[in-house]
This record gives sequence, C-alpha cells and structure tokens, in this order.
Amino acid sequence: MTSLSGNSGRSSVLVNSNTDDSLRDLRGRSVRGVAMTVAGQGAQFLLDLLSVIILARLLVPEDFGLFAMVGAVLGLVGVLQNSGLPLAILQSEKLEHGQMNTVFWMHLLFSVLLVTVVVVGSPLMAYLYGEPRLTLFAAVMSLTLLLQGLALPQRALLRRQMRFGPLVTAQVTAQVCSIVIAVWFAWRGAGYWSLAVKMIAGQLCLALLCWGFSHWRPSFPSFAPGSGRLLRFGGYVTGGELMTYAVRNADDLFIGMAWGAVSLGFYNRAYRLLLIPLKQVSHAVSTVALPVLSRLQRDPPRFKRYYMTGLTALASALLPCVVFAAVKAEALVLLVLGDQWSAVVPVFKAFIPAAVVSVIGVGTGWAFIPLGHSDRKLRSNIIGGTATLVGFAFGLQWGAVGVAWSLSMTSVLKSLPQLAYAFRGTGMRLRDVGMGLWRPVWAVALAVLFMSLFDRWLCLWIPLELLVHAPVFLTVYCLALFGLPGGRAELRRWLTVLRECSGEQWADDSVDCVGDPHDG
Repeated sequence: MTSLSGNSGRSSVLVNSNTDDSLRDLRGRSVRGVAMTVAGQGAQFLLDLLSVIILARLLVPEDFGLFAMVGAVLGLVGVLQNSGLPLAILQSEKLEHGQMNTVFWMHLLFSVLLVTVVVVGSPLMAYLYGEPRLTLFAAVMSLTLLLQGLALPQRALLRRQMRFGPLVTAQVTAQVCSIVIAVWFAWRGAGYWSLAVKMIAGQLCLALLCWGFSHWRPSFPSFAPGSGRLLRFGGYVTGGELMTYAVRNADDLFIGMAWGAVSLGFYNRAYRLLLIPLKQVSHAVSTVALPVLSRLQRDPPRFKRYYMTGLTALASALLPCVVFAAVKAEALVLLVLGDQWSAVVPVFKAFIPAAVVSVIGVGTGWAFIPLGHSDRKLRSNIIGGTATLVGFAFGLQWGAVGVAWSLSMTSVLKSLPQLAYAFRGTGMRLRDVGMGLWRPVWAVALAVLFMSLFDRWLCLWIPLELLVHAPVFLTVYCLALFGLPGGRAELRRWLTVLRECSGEQWADDSVDCVGDPHDG
C-alpha cells in the first residue's frame, strides 16, 4: 500500500482496512446485508406509494406530465452517471486514496458536464415539447445530477466496505425528508415545482448523510497511478448500460408507434406487474453480492462457492413466485388491475419465459463485474441487445403479445450462451448451475402438479382463491425442496441464514451456509 501522510494517509487506510475487516465475517455481513437491503427497498417502496397517494391529491395531472418530460431526459443522463465509475470503486481489489481521489474528481467533473448539457439543451427540450416552462424547470432539475455526483462515490465506498446499515439508513431518511418537503410545497401551492424540490431535497439529504457516514475525504485533484484501469472499467460498464437502456425502452417505442397508446398500456402494465418486482429483488441482492464477490476475486474456490450458493438461493426464492404467477395469471391480473384490464392476461403469460430465465440471468453480472471483465460485459450486452431488438421488430406484427413473446424467446435463447461466456476462464461451468438448480426446478414442478389436482375440486372467489392457493403452493414447494435428496443440508443452511440475519452465529463453522449448493 502506498504510504501517504496527513489526511490522505488516514483516508488510504480507511479505504482498504474496512474491506479487510469485512473478509473476516464475510458470510455474516453478506447475509445481514441482503436482509437490510431488502428491508430498505421495502420501506422505500411503501414511502414512494405514500407520496404518490398524497401528492396525487395536491397536484394536477399536468404537473406530473411536466415532471415526466424532464424525467425522460434525466433518466438517460442518469445511465451515463450512475453505472461506470461507482462500479469501478466497488470492483477494484485494492483501492488506494489517490485512485479514489482521481475517480471522485473525474466523476464530479463528468457530473458538471452533464449539468451543463442539460441546462444548455433545456430550450431545445422546451421547443420540442412545445412547453416553454421546461426551460427553467429542466435547468433547476439538473441540480440533482450535481448532487448525485457528490453522493455516488461515497455510496459506492460504503457498499465496498459492506456498510449496508448506514447506506440503507441514508436512503430511507433522504426519501422521508424529500416527501415531507414536497408535500409542504405542494400544500402551499407550488405546483410542479414541488416535484423538483422533492428530487433536489432528497439528493441533497442523501449526499450529506453519505458524506457523514463515510470516513473518506478527497484531497487536491490529481491523476494517481492505476486510475486509468478504473476509468477504462467504468467506460466499458457505461457503454453496456447504455445498450441495456436502449433495449429496455425500444419495445415501448415500437409498440407506441405501431399500435398506439392502448396496446402500449396493456404491455406496460404486464411488464410492471411481473418483471419489475423481480428486477427490484434481484437488484437488492446484487447490491450485496457484487461487493462480496469482488472481495473474493483472487480466491477462485471460495468465489465459486459464494456465487453458486447466492444464485441458487435467489432462484429458490424467486422461481416459485414466477411459476405461481404463471399458473394464476388470470386471477392475479384481474385482482390487481381489475376486469377492464383483461387484455393484459395474454401479454402477462407471454412474459413468463423471460421472467424464468431472468432469475438466473442476474448471474452474468455477478461474474462479469467482480472479476473485472467489463469489456466482456459490453460485448455481451451489444450482441444480446441486438438480438433482442431484432426480435422486437419481428414480433411487432402481432402487437403487444408478439413483442412480449419475442422478448421471452430471445431471453431464453441468449441466456445460456451469455452465462457460458461470463464463466469462460473462471473455473465455473454451466453444469454447476444445473446441479444447483435441479432441486428448486423439481420442487416447483411437483407444486404445480399438486395445484392442478387441487384446483379440480376447489373453486373459489378470485381474491380468496389466491389467498388460499398461494400458501398451499408455497408449502408443497418447501416440502419438496427440502424433502428431495440433499434437502436436509439445504434446510440447515437456510436456518443458519435466518439466524445470521439477526447477527447471531447460531451454527458453528461445520454448517457452511455458503458451501456447495448441490452438496448432499
């Protein structure tokens, strides 16, 4: 480690020392980190729902429309800002103060550049939308990019040090503050400006809290040795995320242009009802998985054990949810959306294969990022994204259902090649994934078989049907999962995980909750 003096030396020690400490209790920190992150996301979801309910009664649809116009632009700009350099901080095996200092100033400079682009381009945005108020509104909203530029490096450092408690606390507290301030401004008649204040106040509070929780402080700008690798890594990741962003929005664009708002509305509701919750859970788990696996990049056997156990646990938790949603698609859609949304059902069913493979698709990022293969991730995103776009163009002739099926088919076809490419040179094989997933797959199949028999003699009102069938399905799934060969060892690991969520070391080291997932 480079010897540094004064505050820089202190910062250098802190950048790496907490990471070293985290290796001594990696299992417990990772389990508790997942629990805290999922709980934090649940709290943020409820708070967001509360803000929607309150602000919808204080503002008019036009206010939200103006906010959405600016949000579409800031969303694209946010992809450029949020992905590359923060992940470089997270992935780097050794991060000296000088390197962190270079990344911080480069990221802040880039954020200032993005703010300038938005401010200069705001008159053009107002002209294209035909809404003069957007000129000042977009310029003010761009301040959130500057605040994000200040907060993101510190947030990435907290994730690197696996300090998920302070990170979740900062995020939830910032959201509470932003909602309170926005409601007050809306009540005072600020209109759409209350939404801008909500964003700015939230980012300001988050930045202040992250800087308060983090011990690292920047020094005078300089370009430290080794920083070039971090910048290249960040550039590859940003390129891949831009491709992903384009693909995620292309389907809406194609359907809207070819089939109109009604078809797009059905497609959007089906997508949000099935795939968005899966992405949120996977993101929460990945928030912990990436720093954990990054710490193990020089320990291949341990990396493999943690990787396979995490992927198996995620699949074991999400796969029954996806399959139950497929079995009860019509009842679920009608209950959540209402009878007027019955046309969503075939689109929802068309998304099921994509949802199934997305459960293991998260594993590609878990291999690319921690091992420093961001260039491979870029190539994988470009090839896979191009295949998806071609599929959209082909399926568009059948409307929203055709586009949904094209997304599912391309997702299925590219899932194994992408995973094999991510595994290349890592010592992991697709067979390892299959050995880890055979038990939850068979357990789900048995649960579906039981439910098909159960449905024949029990016909209930839709809400009651879901209320009764869901716990029955889950019970049969768990009995099968832990009753199949090797299930008892799996049950012991899960019990250990539950105890470690509370910080207790209930089992001794002979019960390895991060052992080989197919260990009988």
